[in-house]
Amino acid sequence: MKKLLYSLSLLLCSPCWATWTLTQGPSTAINNACATGSTTCAVTVSSTGSSHLLVAGIASTANGTTISSVTSAACSVTWTHASSANLAGSAGSVDLYYCTKSASGQTSITITVNAAPGAAWTAAIWEASSSLGTIAIDSGATPSGNKNDSSNCTSCAGVSLTLSGNNDFIAAIATPGDTGTGLTGTGWTNDKVDASTNLYGHGITSGSQTAPATWTQTTANPLLCDAAAFQETSGTVAPAGFNKKRKIEKMDGI
Repeated sequence: MKKLLYSLSLLLCSPCWATWTLTQGPSTAINNACATGSTTCAVTVSSTGSSHLLVAGIASTANGTTISSVTSAACSVTWTHASSANLAGSAGSVDLYYCTKSASGQTSITITVNAAPGAAWTAAIWEASSSLGTIAIDSGATPSGNKNDSSNCTSCAGVSLTLSGNNDFIAAIATPGDTGTGLTGTGWTNDKVDASTNLYGHGITSGSQTAPATWTQTTANPLLCDAAAFQETSGTVAPAGFNKKRKIEKMDGI
């Protein structure tokens, strides 16, 4: 009986480390080429859901561009700057803001930057839902950060994150010194290579991925990148070696 109850408790708890779903993300529709010299950029999105994660990102070939605000009506709590996300280096600028509880019914989200960039810039929105419904920045030691790879790379390692081991949604963005071709790595999706060759992607982890494996560009140049990870806050780390099928099989003969 104890074995049966233990097996059932594990099965009932499986949502405690449940899953993420990308509702919408950077693509032809959810990504906007923003006007040179403009401090605002409106990104058209499909109607947002309630209590989802929203991540706003910008990439620019101009130095010193940072996000100063995002449409407040789209967030039921407050927009927050991802720690250490902004980076202005030789290849340009990247930045990320996030909202852990979206407001429903938004179809346009405006990103405002600190000053009018003197070069092309792009803006993008990710929306992701958690099967547990409660979302926060990952509780690991380094849930977000940036990297300025000035080594003139063609295959450039992404931001190294130290995470909690929960299932995470990770938003990632890069601006290359040359034509970018995207990101590669197990568990990662290359969302968009936009007209200005800025790069957007995301990962949905099972507690193992820590950063995009590789950003690529056609010739050796510097590359800037950002990443930020988010967890389901009522989740727990899945036990090592946990296998639902094996637990069910162990119930036979109890």
